[in-house]
Amino acid sequence: MILGKDATTVTLRAISGRTTVPQVFIGGKHIGGSEELEAYLG
Repeated sequence: MILGKDATTVTLRAISGRTTVPQVFIGGKHIGGSEELEAYLG
């Protein structure tokens, strides 16, 4: 899923439950932010 420039924090919270960016999704699965992505890849 790619959120465009018109996405708001309300949109982000509705999809992921979080308001910080980046929020990473891989194959439609919510991975999390940058620290969670690092752990996922590590």
